[in-house]
Amino acid sequence: MIEKELLENPSPWMNDYAVAYYESIMRPAMRILEWGAGYSTIWLEKFDPAYLVSIEHNKDWADALEPYLTTTDLRKVDTYPKNFVNEWEEQSFDLIIIDGIDRLQCLYWVLEHNLLAQDGIIVYDDMHRKWSQQDYIDAWEVLEDEDFKMVMQPNSTLEDRLAASLDGNKLEDKDITLFAHRVK
Repeated sequence: MIEKELLENPSPWMNDYAVAYYESIMRPAMRILEWGAGYSTIWLEKFDPAYLVSIEHNKDWADALEPYLTTTDLRKVDTYPKNFVNEWEEQSFDLIIIDGIDRLQCLYWVLEHNLLAQDGIIVYDDMHRKWSQQDYIDAWEVLEDEDFKMVMQPNSTLEDRLAASLDGNKLEDKDITLFAHRVK
């Protein structure tokens, strides 16, 4: 299940622009919540977070990934965020990554519990996926209504990227990652 060659230099499965931007916002001692564990979880550990909690719905995947994690608090929750009980205080996380199942519901859950710190960032990956375009448009609108500063990587309009996702070319070339910055 784990691809050993990807462990040599783990990285988020995002386009190069998104990974570069992601690296630029990382700093030591960040408090991180991640919905959907993967190679990016291993990558996040290299930035020395104060704590990193990753919530994964696929138990087999989580079990395969766990031996490669050294500091991550990996939670196996098959129905998140529906049955997930919040245990954190408000504004507990500097960075929240939404890259697993039920992404829009995860976003609503995070905002409802006010888990993002002032000046924190939400990473909302895979805005290009055609089977859930309305969810991504809704996510954009919710974050815009909350006055987040939005940065898409690569930097193009949502409509252009969604249309391009239908042309049949390589999926990684179409990848859209949204970085939503909470501003004071």
